[in-house]
Amino acid sequence: MVAPDASLSPSSRSSAASVRSSSMSSRRTSSSNNSILSHHQRRSPSTASLSSLSNHHNHHHHKVSNNNNILWNIYMKHQFWVERLFLLSFSFFVFWHFRTETQMVEELEQGGPLGLMMMHSGKLHPQETYSLKPKMTPAKMAELKGPNGDKPNVLVTGAAGFVGMFTALELKAIGMNPIGYDSVNSYYSQDLKELRIQELQQHGIPMVRADVCDSATLQNTIRTHNITRVIHLAAQAGVRYSLDHPDEYTRNNVDCFVRLLETMVKCGIHDQPLVYASSSSVYGGNEKIPFRESDRLEDPASLYAATKRSDELIAQTYFNLHGLSSVGLRFFTVYGPFGRPDMAPWIFTDKISNHETIRVFNHGNSRRDFTFVGDIVQGVVNSLFVNTGQPELVNLGNGRPILLADFVRLVESQVETEAIIDSVGMQKGDVPVTYADITKARRLLAYNPSTPIEEGIVQFVSWFREHNATQFRMNG
Repeated sequence: MVAPDASLSPSSRSSAASVRSSSMSSRRTSSSNNSILSHHQRRSPSTASLSSLSNHHNHHHHKVSNNNNILWNIYMKHQFWVERLFLLSFSFFVFWHFRTETQMVEELEQGGPLGLMMMHSGKLHPQETYSLKPKMTPAKMAELKGPNGDKPNVLVTGAAGFVGMFTALELKAIGMNPIGYDSVNSYYSQDLKELRIQELQQHGIPMVRADVCDSATLQNTIRTHNITRVIHLAAQAGVRYSLDHPDEYTRNNVDCFVRLLETMVKCGIHDQPLVYASSSSVYGGNEKIPFRESDRLEDPASLYAATKRSDELIAQTYFNLHGLSSVGLRFFTVYGPFGRPDMAPWIFTDKISNHETIRVFNHGNSRRDFTFVGDIVQGVVNSLFVNTGQPELVNLGNGRPILLADFVRLVESQVETEAIIDSVGMQKGDVPVTYADITKARRLLAYNPSTPIEEGIVQFVSWFREHNATQFRMNG
């Protein structure tokens, strides 16, 4: 066997050796490079891996692109309906977001799908949840107040007062057993209060003369007369008087209210709601009319209003602490026979009858929701038959406000004397408008005010003349 280089010349062999040496050197370099490449491959993605990632990205991009193309094709194919569906959805969002509470309650009462959606969304105000409960009908209320209805012993605080006297008389008329409770203070004519007490005595209604803040007497009265229901109407009334006598308002309207609630808890009277008088004054500077129980109340115009709003919050607190439910009634400008001498109807009738000058505030442009006392009493008594299991606030008004200037003309026509008017600006503590939304009272209490202002003024002026009521006018 011949060696590989045997047939080559010395120079050729030398050249071949050089080629082999170069080839070996090249293989060593290649091996070294492969080693470096192998080390690099362990530390970073391989070219194949990068290629695979690139292919995956392209595939994903292709899928997204395809999806977009599909959506676009669907849109183009159904453009008419897609655009209208979008507009419908947007319109419903705006419609839903700006619902008024009145509209919400109407929808709930109708039992429609929007009403159910609002109920479950939590959009309904706590003072609007009454609309989820069965409506109180006049027929049902008449049955409850009828001879077969419950006839409890009812404590009526403030029974020598205007609304208190008529409330006690109505309770007696439907077979209940009212017990009057009043301090008979001297805020206005005590002779007028005694006249009211005589009316109660003629109907066999007992009267306890004591202060609501007197816890011992209050507790003794409740136990002695086996009281099971309470209507709390005692209070320091009057917006203007509160400007100069603030202490009397905080004591009588707040401190005594707490004493009453504490006494009720101690005596175990908390299975049925307390009925108490609040006031339309709590609406203060509210610019939203008509006034609704769910309106935000953060701008009282007088201390009187602030104390009445405090009562509402305190009542809520006693429900949270002791389960004592309540119905707070926001009265709107009550007038009628035996009325208070500090109220505009009484003052106007008195001074016009005696040819004296009357001051008409806000130049007669204020509007008042005058409500006849008989209508108010209907709402008070009906409240005894309502228990929603939570504190309720209810407007009791007429729902038809009248300009003060027009009210003066009505009094003039009944007194048959032209008024001498001193037209002045807004009185401190007053508000320009009172206007009750009585939707809740109608549904919850079967409340139905039926006395128009023209008829109510006739009754009041007749009573005023019969009793020569000028004798009861306030001083100053």
